[in-house]
Amino acid sequence: MKKNVFLVLMSVLVCAGFAACGGDDDNSNEPVDLSKMVGTWVCTASQDWWTTEKGSGDVSGAMVGVELTINSDGTYKSSSSRFGLSGLWSVSGSSFTAKSNGGRTMSGSAAVGSNSMRLTGSTTDGYTFDYSFERKK
Repeated sequence: MKKNVFLVLMSVLVCAGFAACGGDDDNSNEPVDLSKMVGTWVCTASQDWWTTEKGSGDVSGAMVGVELTINSDGTYKSSSSRFGLSGLWSVSGSSFTAKSNGGRTMSGSAAVGSNSMRLTGSTTDGYTFDYSFERKK
């Protein structure tokens, strides 16, 4: 009986392990190469928090539908002024930095799958964010 319980328990643990290692999931601790980020992305989920001299708050979904194009030369364009409409994009390990031509800087962690990308981090003017993207087809 103990042997059967052990085998069932091991089977469950192995299945759970395989389920946790999904195919296109973002892996936030893995180094990201800029070439994996090149392309046009559409935001599918967003969460923003802020604490500024004007107050604090949070909002969900404000960036949904925003397009972000990252180019191989390290430049980017966005359809949202929150990113700054254009600027410089860089990655180091699993970290990214976006410096807009308007002076705003966003930085944080990047995780990229073949068709998904997640950016989490903060801005120099007091905002924290968590954005999920899908590669535009």
